[in-house]
Amino acid sequence: MEQLIPSLGNYIDINCQTFGLSASENRTRLENALLRWMQAMCSLCEPFPFVIILDDFHWATEQVISLLKVLLEYRELSILFVCTHRPSEGNTSSGYFPVHKFTKELSENSL
Repeated sequence: MEQLIPSLGNYIDINCQTFGLSASENRTRLENALLRWMQAMCSLCEPFPFVIILDDFHWATEQVISLLKVLLEYRELSILFVCTHRPSEGNTSSGYFPVHKFTKELSENSL
């Protein structure tokens, strides 16, 4: 992860042992590290929002959407998410695609 986002190493102990941790513990660790990184980015951008652009969001997996939902819970962060998607893209034969459910939830909950 540190290779993808070098500054993330400042917020999480990259060298700590993750072997033996459950998937849930690893997920929580990632969410906490990402949240601390986002808080730092927001503080650098003040008084403007930190802008995150998620292109081709129609290909987002359940895991990506789940992580985005965690970040949306922290309303005190000044973050502007710009998500582009093509509603006609990514449809499966069953008509279900994670982003369709997510956009419906967003509109219903006024997020």
